[in-house]
Amino acid sequence: MNQPAPARLQPVYTVPEDLQDTVLLGPLDAELNQGGKTFIGKVKVVQQWNPISAYIDFSTDAADDIRFDMAEVKSSAFECPVRVFVKQSSGIRAYWSGGVDIGTDHKLDRVTFQLPNYPDLFGGNDYQDTLTKGETTTSLRWSEVVLEAGEWRIVLQPHSDIFAMRQQARANGRVVLSGVGEIRRLDTQQFKKGHVKPVLDALRLFLSFSFA
Repeated sequence: MNQPAPARLQPVYTVPEDLQDTVLLGPLDAELNQGGKTFIGKVKVVQQWNPISAYIDFSTDAADDIRFDMAEVKSSAFECPVRVFVKQSSGIRAYWSGGVDIGTDHKLDRVTFQLPNYPDLFGGNDYQDTLTKGETTTSLRWSEVVLEAGEWRIVLQPHSDIFAMRQQARANGRVVLSGVGEIRRLDTQQFKKGHVKPVLDALRLFLSFSFA
């Protein structure tokens, strides 16, 4: 007898079908400092999907005075060094240099993350879903992988619509965020983001070998 399936993890966002850039944060009041000059404007963190990368969009009336060089962006949510790669009449776009912490240092009960082109790792706890779209019904087998180490519990699942996402990826040669993961403490207590960062770093290394 099949065991009941666990609740599906909810993704933070999905790849839009038209591959238009997605604003992840902002616009926020911000300043950009470069070469002793300070520029006041608005900043957004934007996700680009093809190729997949994230960048900073800083809008200001003084974009002509900003150089293609290193700068520093400061807002209420983050501050980080960036490298300017696009200049427009309304502002600039830049990639951040190194790591960046976004948001306040409040307590968390979980961390949710997404994985590109997730292979659905069979061998964990297997379940079956039935998806109905229009007059088409599809039965899908999926697997939940649970990793426990020290004080942490890590769950990996395929996106609930992974079948359609894989078809889109093959047809268009695109990256899709088809996996969802979640990290919680085994004792269900809250934690700070700095506490879980080593777990994320170790998980990134582990998954890079697992998916290779």
